[in-house]
Amino acid sequence: MSKLPITVIILTLNEEFNLPDAIENVKNWAEEIFIVDSCSTDRTVDIALEHGVGIVQRPFINIGEKSEGHVFCQKIA
Repeated sequence: MSKLPITVIILTLNEEFNLPDAIENVKNWAEEIFIVDSCSTDRTVDIALEHGVGIVQRPFINIGEKSEGHVFCQKIA
C-alpha cells in the first residue's frame, strides 16, 4: 500500500504508553508523522525520536495565553 500525501499531527503530554501504538497505527499510510509535545516529563520525546518522526516541543498554551501571543516552539528533530 502506498502512503497517502498527508501529515498526521499528534499532540502529546506524557504519552509514553500510548504514543508507540498511535505511531504504529498511522505509519503505513501517512506520508509524514509529526509530534507537537507539551514538554513531557516521561519518555514521550525519546519514543518519538526512536520512531524517526518530526517533533517540536512547546508548553501547553491555554486560550488566554494564545490571545496574548505567547507562543514558541523548540524543534527537537
